[in-house]
Amino acid sequence: MTYQPPNDLSGTAAIVSGASRGIGRIYALALAKAGAKVLATARTVEGDPNEIGSLAELVATAKAEGVEISACKVDMMDKASIEAAVATCIERYGRLDALVNNAVWGVTAKLPALGISDEEWEGAFRVNVLGNYHFMGAAMPYLTQDGGGAIINLTTLGARPSKQGAKAHGFPTYAVTKAALERLTTYCGVEFAKQGVAVNAISPGHAEFYMRDGRQPDIDYWGSPMVHLAAQRLPGGFSGEVVHTYEYGTRWGPEFSEPPQRDERLTKMLEYADEPFGYFRQR
Repeated sequence: MTYQPPNDLSGTAAIVSGASRGIGRIYALALAKAGAKVLATARTVEGDPNEIGSLAELVATAKAEGVEISACKVDMMDKASIEAAVATCIERYGRLDALVNNAVWGVTAKLPALGISDEEWEGAFRVNVLGNYHFMGAAMPYLTQDGGGAIINLTTLGARPSKQGAKAHGFPTYAVTKAALERLTTYCGVEFAKQGVAVNAISPGHAEFYMRDGRQPDIDYWGSPMVHLAAQRLPGGFSGEVVHTYEYGTRWGPEFSEPPQRDERLTKMLEYADEPFGYFRQR
């Protein structure tokens, strides 16, 4: 089925960090299919254009599908690298209308509450908070032009209070830094509104459940909420909000006229009830 974006982003340019794989890759493709020219950033640029895992594959896929995505290597721990990426976007596309802060300090195993190394804490804060903050700072002079722009920060359901045994419990550095990013979002959502820039955060939900066995994220389910957020302009749009992908079309965004068709894996994901959280119980 051909993807139908909820908004037309023709004539705009966007940056998506952490775009070589997973959710970031789908965000970049969705924005490009909505008409935006996309600068995709990641640490891994070179690779097999036929194998997902590098920006080379993303660029090749975009070209094959007739949309425009270009690559730029970025180190999220290096402010100069981040600033250079924004400069590259302006050099290639002449503008910047949306910034998607998707790159994340990886979480590979559960950790105890105490005894976490300083290196782990510093890495998490430098990427999940400070790196995104630097991207916002570098982008703002351009986002304020041409009628304003949008910043979308990626958060997680794990940023909310959890209970012992919950799936999202056990990743303290990830949870704490994402909670900090949510507060940065709500603060800047107010602060930047007077400059015409909407700042919001979105949680993708249990994407790892859907992506088991190598399945790629559904572009309509995950991509459409991102396209809608990238289209937000002030006044008239919304800013300073933390929204959830599974509530798109029901509690925020354009209301579904009828329930969308979902594949079996996605339906199971939405029906999945993590008892201590309960976020998906209603679906």
